[in-house]
Amino acid sequence: MKRLLWLGFCLTVLVGCGGGGAGTGGSDRSPTSQTRDNVAKTQTFIARGMSHGGMQTPNQADNINGLPPAPMPGVGPGPNGGPAPMIGGFIRHMKPPMAGMRGRGDDPSNGGGGTDPGPGDPPPDWSDFYYDEWLGLWVQITFDSTSYRNDFYVDEQKTQPAGFIVSTWPERWDQYPLSYASEYEFTAGTLAGSRGTYVSTMTSDFAGTMSYDSLWDGNRYRGESSWSAEGSSWTNRSDDRDGSWSSDRGTFSANGAGTTVSENSLGYMTRYTWNADGSGDGRLEGPDPGLPAVIRWNEFGQGTITWANGTVEEFNWWFFVGNGDGTVKPE
Repeated sequence: MKRLLWLGFCLTVLVGCGGGGAGTGGSDRSPTSQTRDNVAKTQTFIARGMSHGGMQTPNQADNINGLPPAPMPGVGPGPNGGPAPMIGGFIRHMKPPMAGMRGRGDDPSNGGGGTDPGPGDPPPDWSDFYYDEWLGLWVQITFDSTSYRNDFYVDEQKTQPAGFIVSTWPERWDQYPLSYASEYEFTAGTLAGSRGTYVSTMTSDFAGTMSYDSLWDGNRYRGESSWSAEGSSWTNRSDDRDGSWSSDRGTFSANGAGTTVSENSLGYMTRYTWNADGSGDGRLEGPDPGLPAVIRWNEFGQGTITWANGTVEEFNWWFFVGNGDGTVKPE
C-alpha cells in the first residue's frame, strides 16, 4: 500500500543514484515507521534551512507559489503545487519602492517573485498591495525615508493577518554598498510561528550577502548566504528543541541549478542535485532500515522515494504539515 510522505515544504533538488544496496541499518531493507519519521525530520530540516537561505530563483518561486494563490496546508496543493514559503528569497530580492514602481509586483528586476507575465498571467501590479510569489501571501507595503514595512495577509480581502517584516534602510538607499536590517514575525500561513532577523548587504544590483538568526516553533536556524552574477552559496545550522541538529550547505549557478549536502544528528546524510526548473534527484543515507533511498521529483516537487528494498512510494517536497515535526501520514 502506498504512502505519501508529508515532509514539510521544501525547496528544490537531489543527486540520483541507484536504489539498491543495504544501508547501515542491517539486513532488513524495508523501511520502518522510525525510518519514515527520521526521513521526514531530515527533509524538514533541509526545507526550513533552504527557506532561509534565499537560493531560489524567481522562476522557482513562481512555479510553486505563482498566482492564483495556493490554499492553506491541510486543504491540498494549489494549482502550481504550493505554498512553499521562501523567506530568504523575499528578503534577498527586497528593494525600496522607486518612483512610479511602489510595489514589487511580478517583475524580478524590481525584486518581484515571479517571471515576466505570460499570456495567461495578470499584468504586473505596481500598487502598494500585491500577491507575493516568494511567500504565497498578500503584502501591504508602507514606507518612509528609512523604514520599509510589509504587512502580510493570507487572503486578498485582508481578513486574515499573517505577520510583518520591518526593514531599516540608510537614507541613501540608491548607492552601493547598501546595508539594511530586517525583523520579521509570522502569525499565519506556512511560516506561522516563525520570527527572526536578517542583516543584508548589497554591493551591486547582482551581488550581496546576508546572515540570519530565527526561531520557528522554538527551533533555531542560523546561516549565511552570498551571491553574484555567476552564482550563489549558502550554509545553515538548525538546532531542534529536542537537541537534534542539522548542518547544510550548497552552491548554485545563477539559473538556480546546484547541489546541496546535509548531515544531521540522526546519522543521516543527503546529497541532492537541483535543476534550474526546480526538479531534481538525490540520495539519502542513514542508519535505519530501508536506507539508502533515492528521491526524484519534478519542478512542482512531486515525485517518488525508492527504498533499499525496491519499494517505490509517492513523495512531495512542498506540503507543510502541522508544526513541521516530521510526521509521516499514511495515504
